[in-house]
Amino acid sequence: MNKETILLRLKELKPYYEKELNIEKIGLFGSFAKNSEHFSSDIDLILKFKDSYLRSCDPWDYFDKINRIKKDMENSFLLHTDILDEQSGSRYLESIKKEAIYV
Repeated sequence: MNKETILLRLKELKPYYEKELNIEKIGLFGSFAKNSEHFSSDIDLILKFKDSYLRSCDPWDYFDKINRIKKDMENSFLLHTDILDEQSGSRYLESIKKEAIYV
């Protein structure tokens, strides 16, 4: 398991995510993005939903979509996956966005 494998899988899934899940951008950050992963590393993803979706979405649908992406990654790689929404209020958001590798 390495950065290239994860990015390839994200590229494969991106058209589906854009069409069916209203995802505008998806990227990898954290230890895999920096090639510093170890045996207990998880996958860290950052995503951005389309603004048109966020203005009218049902909160349950929003969380369902995040959970679907999480499960896709965990089923593909058998690794825990953390997801950060770009529209969140994380104080680390700007540094994460700079580090992220978007597909």
